[in-house]
Amino acid sequence: MLDQIIKGAFARIGVDVALQQLPSERGLVMADSGQVDGDGNRISGLQAAYPNLLQVPESNMTYEFSAFALRPDVNVRNWDDLRHYTVAYIIGWKIYDENVRASSTVKVATPENLFALLRAGRVDVVLYYRLGGLYYARKLGLTNLRVLAPPLATREMYMYLNSRHADLVPRLAAALRGMKKDGSYERIVAPFQSR
Repeated sequence: MLDQIIKGAFARIGVDVALQQLPSERGLVMADSGQVDGDGNRISGLQAAYPNLLQVPESNMTYEFSAFALRPDVNVRNWDDLRHYTVAYIIGWKIYDENVRASSTVKVATPENLFALLRAGRVDVVLYYRLGGLYYARKLGLTNLRVLAPPLATREMYMYLNSRHADLVPRLAAALRGMKKDGSYERIVAPFQSR
């Protein structure tokens, strides 16, 4: 879904884009240093820690940062509830680094690893965004995966570009707004929201 949104926004401004999947923290560091041109989906305000990044001021999507469990006895309604469980999340997800105080924490590089830990019973809870978690539940056949409600946080997500591409920032923001206005954004997102 995000790939389609990003490609659509760049296509609207007539700029070719090649997407590369990198570990979360590495992607930020590489974008800040200029080794790659930007980073795709982050919370607002990261330019304070990564001064060479410019936030595109129109959001890509809204993430519901959620807890997922397989066991029926696991109950998480807020950040504090995590202290009772062994929790896993992806390395470099700043919102989790800042808020998780669990009895034990495991950090992994990929979503596949995250949900494999849960399936193997090595962790009680995994943290990811709601739509992504539902996607991996389908992909990995986790029919009894529970999305624990409410979400731990809901945040708008943004693209960041290395400062050498400052001229593209307002153009991409306008492209994203246009996609939302003309319905093309919703056509991309709708199939992913089922379930």
